Amino acid sequence: MTVARDIPEREALKYEFKSDRKRLPDGELIDTVVALANTEGGTIYLGVEDDGTPTGIHQDHAGTTKLSALVANKTVPPVPARVSTLLLNANGVMDEDGVQIVEIEIPRSTAIVSSSDGKIMRRKLKADGSPRACRSTPMKS
Repeated sequence: MTVARDIPEREALKYEFKSDRKRLPDGELIDTVVALANTEGGTIYLGVEDDGTPTGIHQDHAGTTKLSALVANKTVPPVPARVSTLLLNANGVMDEDGVQIVEIEIPRSTAIVSSSDGKIMRRKLKADGSPRACRSTPMKS
């Protein structure tokens, strides 16, 4: 019997996994938020490895209010992220004994979003179908 995962199996244009075992730098998180907001919106799974394995979050990222404030304060205009915590087992299924990860939902923006230091990012697919964030110019398509 196959059990449905509560997070995607792999990264895609709208889904990004970010390892947080060694504390993801704020700038890298904000670049991803900006890229998603400037593309189709999407979800960041903080505490999940690139292969989809939940490994947990760094203690500095344990507060959802703190992460929401970080996103709003480091994006222009402020991105209204919805941040929640999930407990997942190694298979990506909700489990009260699992590791804690953070789900950050980013809406698609109708205006161009930049980081507070002026970087504009967009999300694109590489030739192999995996996503990446890349610098962009202030043109919204």
